[in-house]
Amino acid sequence: MSPDSQALALDGYFARFPHAATGTAPVLVFRAVAGRYLERLAGRPVRCIQTYKPSAVELARLGHEVFTEAEGPAGLAIVFANKHKEEVLYHVARAASLLEEGGALIVSAANNLGAGSLEKRCCEAFGGAETYSKHKCRVFMVRKDPVRLNRPSLDAWERAGEWRAMPDTGLWTRPGLFSWKHIDPGSRLLAEHLPAGLAGRGADLGAGYGYLSRELLARSPKVAELHLFDAEAKALGA
Repeated sequence: MSPDSQALALDGYFARFPHAATGTAPVLVFRAVAGRYLERLAGRPVRCIQTYKPSAVELARLGHEVFTEAEGPAGLAIVFANKHKEEVLYHVARAASLLEEGGALIVSAANNLGAGSLEKRCCEAFGGAETYSKHKCRVFMVRKDPVRLNRPSLDAWERAGEWRAMPDTGLWTRPGLFSWKHIDPGSRLLAEHLPAGLAGRGADLGAGYGYLSRELLARSPKVAELHLFDAEAKALGA
């Protein structure tokens, strides 16, 4: 299911529960995508958090402010789920830490990405949820009640989303990157067959966290420059 469907589902949620979009407190949108739901937040300061360049460019073209890191405080946080479950839970935990007391967290998740399981885990961390289903997606809202928060779970989710060392490589990785837990078998196979003795200047397009570049430089000391490109800002950070 595409992010567009999740944005449509969120817009439908706001249409049914307009009180969820109203207010004056700042809004944080994690893995933000373009959509009509943003129009329903007009009049509120909205901070779109998006590290994927094509989505960030589209949001900026539409006049929205886009950032790679979340800052608070906020009265409403929105999380768009994706296939990286650890990253989604990290965003949920970050939202919990930045929300004001009584603030709302809304999650939009596709059913085929485990929306039901995600809702269950969020309810265990926050309490009961208000749920809406549309476009093969589930949208649910929980509120930050300090008395009900399961802080050990939220703390664990936040730690799990931070930078970590990739064993035996000297490289750094984190959830949200391609094959972030282990070296991709295809990349490992390609690295084993890189030609030796390359020289001059080169580029690694779609470099990820840099595994192939590191292997190339180790095998080819005559390479003078190697430029790494990636659409994901986290990859460049790595």
